This record gives sequence, structure tokens and C-alpha cells, in this order.
Amino acid sequence: MWSLAAALTRRGHEVAVASTSVGIRGETLSRIDAPFEVVRFPSIAIPHAPYTYTPQARRHLVLLADRFQPDIVHTQFMIYWLSLASSALCGQGRPLVLTLHGFTLPSEPSGSAGRLALRALYGTMGAKLVGNASAIICVSEEVRAKMAVVYPRSTARARVLPIGIDPIFLDTTKTASREYIRSQAHLEGKRAFVFLGRVVQDKGIAELAEAFRVLRQKRTDVSLLVVGDGSGVPVMKRILRDVPDVHFFGFRSDVGNYLSAADVMVLPSYREGFSTALLEAMYFRLPFVATPVGSAHDLVRCGARGALVKAKDTVDLLDGMIQLADIDPQELASWGDQNWRLTMQRFTWDSIVDGLLAVYQEVLY
Repeated sequence: MWSLAAALTRRGHEVAVASTSVGIRGETLSRIDAPFEVVRFPSIAIPHAPYTYTPQARRHLVLLADRFQPDIVHTQFMIYWLSLASSALCGQGRPLVLTLHGFTLPSEPSGSAGRLALRALYGTMGAKLVGNASAIICVSEEVRAKMAVVYPRSTARARVLPIGIDPIFLDTTKTASREYIRSQAHLEGKRAFVFLGRVVQDKGIAELAEAFRVLRQKRTDVSLLVVGDGSGVPVMKRILRDVPDVHFFGFRSDVGNYLSAADVMVLPSYREGFSTALLEAMYFRLPFVATPVGSAHDLVRCGARGALVKAKDTVDLLDGMIQLADIDPQELASWGDQNWRLTMQRFTWDSIVDGLLAVYQEVLY
């Protein structure tokens, strides 16, 4: 969201970003130094759920709109309370653009409470938000297909527009050389696989841990870097107990250091919208092993290089990792170079904004 707002500002547009005061883990979100207005509304994190509730969200948004007088309201995501409340701004001729960064079908949550909650949301406030939207942007073909299952009449207004990366910002996350990081982590002579993201069950972390455990039994020239934090860390550590060449770095802001030190990105998610982590890995010239969910399938169709493996399938994941462990270093580097070129040509925010401005023009005129 921040990179998109910055890209729009660079084009000469006035932008105000409405956000929550806390993150989904309950952390207080700090003020940021940005070339656009940022307004944080008082919010409450819901315990044991990746969700925030914003009391009086409609009132806050109406007051902001009265002061800022936007031509377009663009809401990101659908399930969060602040996003759902943005329907209140559809009056006075303001078009609403809705971006869906992911879409969970009511049948997908494992618990009955989650399934019932999604059905209730999609049938009430979600339906109102979708119905009020002048345009709906889905970040991947899979997201659009899932949306069509729940809202079949809205498919005609939905189009696919991926998210992007900010190369200038990503360059600031690399503060050390590849050689230095590899020497510190004892990666010399190793084919280093890196996982970047939230370490939770839906990211396929149990399958990844088991696949690497078997892979490391088969060969000694591989290592695994886990960059991120979450409830799945103890699960991975239990499976990988006594397995050499495994490194847990926790949450890091200097992700470029670890991506540039690695050789292959691995992302065995059960579901995704459009994986920012995968794009960031491609920017740092990494091929990947990933499940064909969300953006991974779209990226391969665009020419990205990597191996697609079945979700929730440890054996297939292991086979994919073996495939990329066996590739000649020069060929692997050429795959990484191709991924970097693709990212720079099609997936920077400056290029994505061209498509977004076309959507804005369409709903305004």
C-alpha cells in the first residue's frame, strides 16, 4: 500500500492513506515519513486472529473524505473492518475501486467457526462492498476465479492487475555483500534454499521442514535459511531437530541480505494472493520452488523460472528441491537473471501504476 501511494504521488497525484493504529499482531504502528498523508484510526487487534477492528470506522472515513475530498476511493483487501466500512464513501459520485489481494472460499478454513464467519461476511458487508465497487482488481487469476465462485454476477467488473515491488526500497534492505552473509552463515559450497514470510501452517512450513530433513540426509551440499517469524517456528524446529545446515533468522527488515545470499527461494504455500516475497526473491535473482497457488502460476506463464510443486505434498516438494539442487550453477544463475529482468520489466510499482491509472480513468469518465 505504501509503495503504491508513493508511486501515485510521484506521478503528481494527491494521496491520503487511511490505516489502522495497530497491526494484526497487536503491535502499535508507528508514524512514517511519507510524501503523502497518512491517517491512522484507533483500532483493536482481535486476540488469536489475524484481524483488527476499527470502532466508528464509517464515521472516521466520512470525516476524512469531507476534509480531503477524494475523486476516487480505493480500498485494499476485503475482510478487514476498515475496508468493509469504505462503502460509506460511495455517495456524492465518488467511484469505489476494490483490490482483492486474496480470497478465501468459505469451504477453505479448517474450523466450522471460520467457515460460518466467512459465509456471514460474504453475504452481508462483503456483498455490499462488492456491489458498490465500480471496479474490482484481483491480484491474480486465482483470486478472480475464487471471487467468481462467491460473487458470479460481479465477474464482468473484475480484472487482474498484480502487485509490484519498489527496487529503490529493496536495495536499501541489502546492507552486506553476498559473500559476507554466506561466510557468517557457513554457506560456502552449499546450495542455499531460503524461505521468506510468515512462518505459519498455511505457508507449508511442516512440509518444507520434512522435505529438507530428507534432502539433507541425501546430500550434504544444501542448507536452509528461514527468514520470518510465526507460530510455525516451533513446528519447524521440532522436525529439524539435529538436522545440520538449518538457520532461523526470525523477522528481518534487511531481507535483501538473506535473499542475495541464497540460491533458491522456496514457498510451498497452501494458498496465496500475490506473493510479495516471491517477487522480492525474483528481484534478487533467485529461481524458486513454489506451489501453483496465487501468483506463482501467473509468474511462470509470464516467463519466470522455477519449479512448481503440488501443495501439501512433501514428496513433490522434495523432488522440486532436488531438481534445483542439481542444476548447474551457471544455468541457475541464468534463471535468476531472467527472473530479475521479468520483475523489472513488468512488476515494479511504476509499471503497475500505468494499469491502475487506466482503471481510474475508466471509472471516472
